[in-house]
Amino acid sequence: MFGNLEDILKRLNKKFDLKLYTFTLDNNDYPNIENVVRVRRALSDQGGKKIVINQEPLKELIRVFRELDMSNPVHSENNEIRELMKDTMLKEIIQSKLMSLPADKTNEQNKTGIVDVEKPNQEQFKTNIIYANDFAINTEGLERKLKVMVVIHNVDSQLQDIFYNYPELSFIRMVLDYYFQDYFIRDKNVLKLDGESEVGKKYNEDAIQFSRRMTRLFMGKIQTLLQGLYTMKDVASPLLSNEESSQYYINILLEKIDDISTRTYEGSNPFGCMLFADQALLHPSRGIIKYIIRFRENEILLDDSKLIRKLLEMTDHDKDIYLISDEKYIYGIGHINWNEVGNHLLFRVVFKGLSKYNLQLLTTVHTESRFGKLFNENDKKIYKTERNLEIVFKNLLQVSFKSPVLGEEGFTTRKFKRMMKAQFFENREEENIREIDTLERVVRKAREQKHGTMVVITDEETAGQEVERLKKQSIIIEPTAVNPDVVQYLTPIDGAVYFDNTGVCHAVGVILDGIAEPNIGDSSRGARYNSAYRYLHKLDQTKCIIVIISEDGMVNLIPELDEEEPIRLLFQQFIDHINQQEQISNAEIEEFKSKLAAYKEIDYQHYFTVANAFYNKGKFADAIYFFREGLEGAGNYYITTKHYRGLANAYFFAAREGNKSLYHDALSYYNRYIIKENEDELDVHDFNNRGLVLEEIGDRESKKNERLNLYGKALLDFNKAISYLEHAVLYSNRAYVYKRMEKWTECLEDFIHAELLATNKEYLENISAILTNNPEVIGHSIITYLKLKETNSESGDELAKLLEQFKIKLSEENPEAAVALEEFHLIKDTR
Repeated sequence: MFGNLEDILKRLNKKFDLKLYTFTLDNNDYPNIENVVRVRRALSDQGGKKIVINQEPLKELIRVFRELDMSNPVHSENNEIRELMKDTMLKEIIQSKLMSLPADKTNEQNKTGIVDVEKPNQEQFKTNIIYANDFAINTEGLERKLKVMVVIHNVDSQLQDIFYNYPELSFIRMVLDYYFQDYFIRDKNVLKLDGESEVGKKYNEDAIQFSRRMTRLFMGKIQTLLQGLYTMKDVASPLLSNEESSQYYINILLEKIDDISTRTYEGSNPFGCMLFADQALLHPSRGIIKYIIRFRENEILLDDSKLIRKLLEMTDHDKDIYLISDEKYIYGIGHINWNEVGNHLLFRVVFKGLSKYNLQLLTTVHTESRFGKLFNENDKKIYKTERNLEIVFKNLLQVSFKSPVLGEEGFTTRKFKRMMKAQFFENREEENIREIDTLERVVRKAREQKHGTMVVITDEETAGQEVERLKKQSIIIEPTAVNPDVVQYLTPIDGAVYFDNTGVCHAVGVILDGIAEPNIGDSSRGARYNSAYRYLHKLDQTKCIIVIISEDGMVNLIPELDEEEPIRLLFQQFIDHINQQEQISNAEIEEFKSKLAAYKEIDYQHYFTVANAFYNKGKFADAIYFFREGLEGAGNYYITTKHYRGLANAYFFAAREGNKSLYHDALSYYNRYIIKENEDELDVHDFNNRGLVLEEIGDRESKKNERLNLYGKALLDFNKAISYLEHAVLYSNRAYVYKRMEKWTECLEDFIHAELLATNKEYLENISAILTNNPEVIGHSIITYLKLKETNSESGDELAKLLEQFKIKLSEENPEAAVALEEFHLIKDTR
């Protein structure tokens, strides 16, 4: 079961890592769990880099959920987990096991009286999807239920979003549904086992054939969605379900699009885009499509692939000019009126070359700026903000020669830069940023031409020697630093473009040589691909990178970083260990580091993943180490806000555990990402935590002016945090800063506000102390209370009693002031 599914998933994306958890239950009405097993691919315990498949019994069921970092699976927001919990006994066992889990950390007041909002969990860094299904099995004459949980790691955020939020449009979900429903032989839902206890396949098909069958069914489902006025809301719930549907087999949308993708026009491969929607949405009266030209109704059929291929030349997906179509006809060429898209279901097919295309879902999201201006209009105050309509294209499926693909292509900017560093600039990448960036732009521009090409990169000496050796089969030029923007004009002719690693071009139209050997190349690929491999093999130990851009649009980098899978597995094993164990010893961490030393190139993102696992365990010192390793490994790559936030928070919470000097490190990293350019990514925790850090540093500053300056900055952060969220903790945090600055009026106002939002003995004690020491603000406190009470009418009884006492005290000590407050009644007369 594991091997077949892994083969299928790896063909969708070779980075997918699979784990299975199986729960065997007896067939009683009140089922008992007989065993729990984890199946995964891992590095061999014997050392080295050998990869094996392990089937590991788990003594405790709850270890599964610890490993997945789920503190309470019974109440999980994950539909798959809730489905798994349906069996009563399974639910009760898990709940009883939860009693042994460490309690969640509560937010307690620290010694300085500062209270923080709940520590933000690093949940957003998870890269897995979880799926559950079940079988019945018959062993030794006894029938048992086998529940299977599938966990797929290294799934990008967009695929996760589709899987969970648009299940009807998730290709992975369809693959998993059909794998469990229609891949194995069943007899009344009981899996049939052969004499060797092997599960029998229902059809004589391999992973490629199954994947292609799923592509046909998925496109058949898309065609069904185009036959009715379905909406985004419909695909967010299991409307059609993935139970076997004969209609999906009958629909032929896949064949129609495939036919278009295999057509050339005047020798050019197909590039362009089509928009698909229900026919009713495409009428001009609906206002969704702005037609540039309209064809006569029902004049051009979708199966007229030759004509449609010709019409694709008139489209441009960058400028959003589409062929407009439903599942039967082409209606014209036009733009989308994005304001009218709303909740309607629209699909885009982008042709990427010969027999290659992407299917995408078109969505729009309203975003509002957090900044604006206050205007007076017609005696009214109006706060105006900017509202934008963000257009999001969600990739549902990529198809290449009838085979489905999910996720990134063979070429990515990050992967190319890592290869350049590994091949040419080890330990001196910073000195060669410009050269690496130039060559990365060269490759991107070379991809824009439509006939396929190769870009060869070697060191300067090798480049000179090789183009001289190959001068009879190349066009040698004076070594020139070519502008990347003109590279696409150098590549239409046969042969490779030859660069050295400084970005200087030495030749164009280079026909690479090499010796054909049985173990070199791939017979399923074209001449360009195999020629590159033969040439690379001939160079032997010479440092070289070849970028292969095929006519079908596929991009490959060689040599491949063949150590990626064992590295991913090594990190995943360690993360699982972190999640399973209460404590991780220093010896275990050092052992992990020593294993990493065996690998030369490690993707910096792996370090961030380990850091997040330690952070969520409250192991902040360890989290800091791995966050810093990730930053160092990233070099000049762009570091996203979430990673800086993770490191800043780790320093912050580590400082609160005792090492106060770490507050300065926390501030440094908060300042790196809390900037205007990131305003859409910031939240209340960012400003609240930085405010607390500034306050702590201010407390330890001996110079008064510097101390007040730090407090002033803390106030600005708390102001910003409160603009995100009206919360008692935030008002009390700001109140403590005012207290340190001896601004008693503002301090009093904030403690009153906090008490009205959430009554707290600490707030009342502070209010009482301020009024005792500063009786001149008693009147102001009463007026503030009554003003805020208008919007917090359900709370504040204890505060009212306290202020009434001070009002009475004021009347005794200052009758004139008390007269002014007579009209203010703090406690209702219930007589």
